[in-house]
Amino acid sequence: MSLYGSIKEVQNTIEKFYLKLEQRFNENKLIMKLWNQMAQDVSQQIQGLHELPKSFWNRFQKDQNELMQTIKADIKPQNHEIEKDISLSECIEKAIQSEEAVILKIYVPIIRNLRKNWTGQALDFYIMVKAHTVRIKRVAEAFSGNPIVMQHSALLFQGFEKEIQEPDIELIRKIKHARKSRTVKGKKLQKLKAKTPAKPKAKLKIQAKPKSKPAVKTKTRAKPKTQAKKKQTVELSKKKTAKRSQSLISRSKMRRSRAKPLVEKSDIRRRRARR
Repeated sequence: MSLYGSIKEVQNTIEKFYLKLEQRFNENKLIMKLWNQMAQDVSQQIQGLHELPKSFWNRFQKDQNELMQTIKADIKPQNHEIEKDISLSECIEKAIQSEEAVILKIYVPIIRNLRKNWTGQALDFYIMVKAHTVRIKRVAEAFSGNPIVMQHSALLFQGFEKEIQEPDIELIRKIKHARKSRTVKGKKLQKLKAKTPAKPKAKLKIQAKPKSKPAVKTKTRAKPKTQAKKKQTVELSKKKTAKRSQSLISRSKMRRSRAKPLVEKSDIRRRRARR
C-alpha cells in the first residue's frame, strides 16, 4: 500500500471513531453535535490531502519509509474501541491519544514539505489541522473535568505549533554552510593581503616656490637743513616779535596822547547843586 493510502486509512478509522461516539451520546444533543463536528474536521483533512498533486507524493517518497514505520508503530487500533460504560472524560482522552501521533508525526512533515513548493496549499492544510487541535483543546477544557486530560490537550496544541514553527534542518545546514564559506573567503583574503607587499604610495612632487628675499630696510637719513633756511626762520621770528612790540608801544602812546576834556569849575558846582 502507498503512503497516501495508508494515511487515508488511518483518517477513515478516526472519522468512524467520532461517528460511533456521536451514536453513544445520542441522548445529549450538545455532546452529540460536538462529536459530529470532530468527524467533519477529519473528513476535511481527508479531502485536503486528496486535492494535493501527484508530484508532491512522488517527491515525498524519500520520507515514505519513515512515515510507514511510524504509522505501524505509533497508531494503535485499540484506541478506537468504545466500551458500553465509558465516560465522557475517557472518550475525550481516547480521542487525544488517537489524534496525537497522526498530528505530530504525519501531518507535521507533510506541512513542512508542502512549504517548499506549494506554500498556498501548505497554509490551507495547516489551518485545517490547527483548527482541529484548538477544538480538541476546548472540548477537553469544557467537558473532561480532569486536569490531566486538559494538560494533555494543551501539550498537543503547543507541540504542534512548536514543530511547525521550527525551521527545517536542511535550511539550517544551508545557512551554516553559507556562513562558513563567507568566513573562509574572508580568511583567504586576509592571508593574501598579508603576503602581498603593500605598494608604496606615489608621492606627489610639489615644486617648491623660490623663496623671496626679505626686503632690506634702508635707513633714510634726514637731510640736514641748510644754514640759509635756519637764518631765514630766525630773521622771520625776530621780525614778528619786533612788530608785536612796536604795535604794543604805539597802542600805549595813543592812549597817553588822548587829551582829557576840560571841565570848568562852574559846571562842577552846578552838578553838585542839582544833587
